[in-house]
Amino acid sequence: MLRFSLQARLGHFQLAADGSLPSDGIAAIFGPSGSGKSVFLRGLAGLLRLPNGQVQFHQDIWQSAQHWVPVERRRVGLILQQPSLLPHLSAYDNLVFGYQRTKERRLHPQEVIERLHLEALMHQPVSTLSGGQRQRLVLARALLASPRLLLLDEPISALDRSARFHALREIREIHLEWRIPMIYVSHDAEELERIADTVSLMDRGKLQPAQSVFDVCRDVNSPLRSDLGPSILADGELVPPDASNPLWRVRCGAWVLNVPAPRQIASGSVRVRIAARDIGLACQVPLNTSFQNIESVYIRDIQAIRAGTVLVYCQTPRGQDLLAEITEHSAQSLGLHIGQSMQAIFKAAALVY
Repeated sequence: MLRFSLQARLGHFQLAADGSLPSDGIAAIFGPSGSGKSVFLRGLAGLLRLPNGQVQFHQDIWQSAQHWVPVERRRVGLILQQPSLLPHLSAYDNLVFGYQRTKERRLHPQEVIERLHLEALMHQPVSTLSGGQRQRLVLARALLASPRLLLLDEPISALDRSARFHALREIREIHLEWRIPMIYVSHDAEELERIADTVSLMDRGKLQPAQSVFDVCRDVNSPLRSDLGPSILADGELVPPDASNPLWRVRCGAWVLNVPAPRQIASGSVRVRIAARDIGLACQVPLNTSFQNIESVYIRDIQAIRAGTVLVYCQTPRGQDLLAEITEHSAQSLGLHIGQSMQAIFKAAALVY
């Protein structure tokens, strides 16, 4: 567990972050620009010494009234929005710069180079690298320093959409493979739903307690859902087509979803987003339909979320939750009520992973 109490007044801005974050997953900090996310992260790392601050990581006290551990002894990796590389060194020399000064080495350079597919870049000047290549190099350098905690401050905001989502997959897979706890800061809700385990909202310097990203994404009133609407997230394994099914699938335990063909990957762990606005309800199994996902469900609750629209809370016999956002007119036409059995239908092409 990471425990902290950080207060500071910087000009007209005041930071008041008091609480804890889990240290066994990817904890996300979400908030608008200027809300204090970067100041908070620098306080945790030890780059900014805030008066009367307290920071404790597991049993190690990094900061208290009587104690201060400098940043180089905290074994914290920090990745910023703009990659900080040494322009006069090659990619390889940048990579091993910190590694040569690390006493406790968990990973070997070649292992990290191969994992992040950096082999072809090693002898190039960093000035010739693209934005995505630079970020991968910075990530590799941070990993070789054997951090106990990795802090990422808007690390991919400068990349284009395709490169951003590829980078998110890399970061999450690295966390799962090497079990490095991370704190990921962003103002982009779509990034966090793809990578985070928990989310803490920050606004005007105040940090709210961490919540499961699965709970936050289904919450109609969450600021994280303001643009995308409520959704269900599910983690699973990507399964290619075979003789029994010509479609790509994601296997989430006993639950199997048909999904569109992947663009960049062919296997591995993925997270699927099922938006409530993409799910329809039918009284019986539809025939001759283009919808590739049909689930038997029963209705647990029905709530009005805005004028003319309701959110229907459903659950499959296996206990998997689903949300359907439909018009109030449709709900009345179907005679929907709590406990009713229905069919939830949604297109494979509507699922995002």
